Amino acid sequence: MNQTLNEYLVELNGGEPLSINIDEVNKEFDKAYEKGGYAHPMTVADIALETLKEINDLVNHPPHYTSHPSGIECIQITEHMGFCLGNAIKYIWRADLKEDAIEDLKKAVWYINREIERRSVANN
Repeated sequence: MNQTLNEYLVELNGGEPLSINIDEVNKEFDKAYEKGGYAHPMTVADIALETLKEINDLVNHPPHYTSHPSGIECIQITEHMGFCLGNAIKYIWRADLKEDAIEDLKKAVWYINREIERRSVANN
């Protein structure tokens, strides 16, 4: 069975639809190429694959979790912790790498307070 480029890229993207229909873009590139334009259909595939790589990187290794000077990714630390402590570390880790550091720090405090409450109840 022959897949269209768009179907193939959706499959590569875990079945999630893309924000753009590559097949439609490819038709436009074909029209431009036939009219003597500079676009070539292969360019669409290159753009689509690069877009998928970027999507994959943003999902699997977002910069706000991977740009620590140590080279360590946040999840390498937090996956060895409980939920609340791991989330607190996550929000501290990315605080200066996202738009609102104060909001992330408040979230970290919220998770730390929740963990303190959980442990206090467990100790009584």
